Order: sequence, then C-alpha cells, then structure tokens
Amino acid sequence: MRLAAIDIGSNTFLLTIIDQVAGARPPCIILDEVRYVRLQAGLDSQGNFSLDALNRAQRVLEEFAELIKQHRVDRVKGVATSATRQAGNGHEIVRLAGKLGIPVEIISGEREANLTFSGAHFFQSVSETHWVVDVGGGSTEVILGQGEQITWKHSFPLGCVRLYQQWGRDILGLRQHIREQFDSVVPLALRRGQSVLAIAVAGTAVELVRLYFGNSFDLERAEGFVFDRSQLNQVMDVLMHHSPHQLVRNFGVPESRADVLLHGGLVLDEFFNTIGLQFLKISRSGIRFGVLRELLNESGSKDSE
Repeated sequence: MRLAAIDIGSNTFLLTIIDQVAGARPPCIILDEVRYVRLQAGLDSQGNFSLDALNRAQRVLEEFAELIKQHRVDRVKGVATSATRQAGNGHEIVRLAGKLGIPVEIISGEREANLTFSGAHFFQSVSETHWVVDVGGGSTEVILGQGEQITWKHSFPLGCVRLYQQWGRDILGLRQHIREQFDSVVPLALRRGQSVLAIAVAGTAVELVRLYFGNSFDLERAEGFVFDRSQLNQVMDVLMHHSPHQLVRNFGVPESRADVLLHGGLVLDEFFNTIGLQFLKISRSGIRFGVLRELLNESGSKDSE
C-alpha cells in the first residue's frame, strides 16, 4: 500500500510518500518534498490569511495533488498547524485541499506535540527517557517521554517566522524572550538530570547540520547526527555572524529559510541550556512522519480484520 502525508506548516508545506512493504523497517520512502509557503508571514492585521498567502498555498497543494496522483497513492492525510489554527480564515486551507481530494485536519498544539513525538521514532528507536523538540514557523513543540510514552508536553509560541516578525535580529532580546518562555513553563523537576538526550526534528535542526558540515553536507548524514555543546556553539557562532544572504551563498541554506534560521537556532540553543542537555540528536522526521505512522497503524488494523 502506498501512503502519503502532508504537513501544512507555518513556514513550509511538506509531502512524504511511502510504500508499506511487509517486513520493511522503516517503510520505503518514495518521495519527500518541501515547499516554502510562509503562511505565518501571510497573516494580516485582522489575523486572516492574505489572498497572496492563500494563492501560494493553493499552488503548492495543486502541485502536491499532482504528485500524489502520479505516484498512485492509496491513502493520503494532511494536517495543518500553528498558522492555520491561528488564522480566522484557516478553514480556507481545508477547503482548498478538499477540492483537490486531500483531507486536512487543523490540529491542536497538543495533537501536534503527539504527532511530533511519534514521528521522531520513525527512523530512530529510543528506549530511555528523552526529549523531542520541533521548531516550526509558528510554534515550537517540546515533549518528554520514555520509549514511545509521553510524560510531559507543551506547545510554545516560539516559531522561527513568528520570532523573526517580532524581534528581527535583536539577538539579546530574542534570547531573553525564549529563555523566559522555557523558564516559566518547563518544571524545574524535569531539568538537569532527567535526560541527557534530546532529538531535534525537522527543517531547522537539519539546517544546523548543514552549517556544521558545509560542502560535505547531505541529508543522509544529517539523520542521527549528534551535536555536543561545543559543536552547537560552533554552529551558533556561524549563524550570528553571517547574514541570510551569506548563509545561502556560502552554505547552501534554502533562501526561504535563511532569514529565520537564526531564530530557530536560538530556540534550540536556549532549550539545550534550559534543560542542561549533553547531546542534541538530529532527525529529518517530524509531524508528517507521525501522520504516516497513524496511517500505517490504521492500514495494519484493517488488514488484520
């Protein structure tokens, strides 16, 4: 069976198509595409998506629908996150996708955290206590769990596009704001000694690996790469001393991510400090892989009936 998941994020839209093959772990990835839509930046003063933002969304959804058709997908499911649930006309995204045969669910921050945590285990199996953190365009999901059981979670309004719009490149102000958010919410009992490992998932995390490896970067090398404190410091130094244009030219960072990568990097850096981590493991996974695991479980249940 061929399955597809779409993550309608606040900065990016992502489509992943997999083949469910008996005995294959993880399933075979047929297609993994990202497009930069910037829905969060498309919110107007009334809190609605602008016509331009909706047009950008429609073009990408049409492209994804054609790819789904070309690859003969059996089941598809989409989820929309922070920007769409924040927008007064977020239902327009659901309507546009529905016209193309793509069912989309606008998910809560709690469900977003659940899918993020599940998706983090698509490529990697972790039995010990660990954190999962996903810096999105509109929000950041932070989850603590053991194995695949969640013990604590929270959705923070710390998305990289949101922070870019609010703070520009005011690094000191940004750091203080992020630190205050984490300090006010993450219980002291969960810090310093609860876990030495965190898995940072999705685009921001992967781009930090790109900065570390430079010209020798490739996506396969990013999966499972582990930063220690000194390596993360090295990458943050690059971020703080290079303009978005330089990140694109010198490191190959996608242009539509370069201007907000500093903000996402600061969120991960401050999380590292707040929790007292020793290591930060990177994974390309994220919400869409949690959706795919749901689809795999649903199809498995039907097959057993």
